[in-house]
Amino acid sequence: MAKSLIFKGKVSQQPVLVIASGTNRVNEKTIRAYLGEKLEKADANFVLEYTGYAIG
Repeated sequence: MAKSLIFKGKVSQQPVLVIASGTNRVNEKTIRAYLGEKLEKADANFVLEYTGYAIG
């Protein structure tokens, strides 16, 4: 089982898709270091706009 999480780049405002094992937590600091940009939580409208799917 896997989960997909959508974040938003704080500066670029671009979506960031993270796929992780369902039992694991995502380390946002590691993703931020890899991307070189802070992340924000994506709201429901942002996810729908970029993926075509409602959250949940």
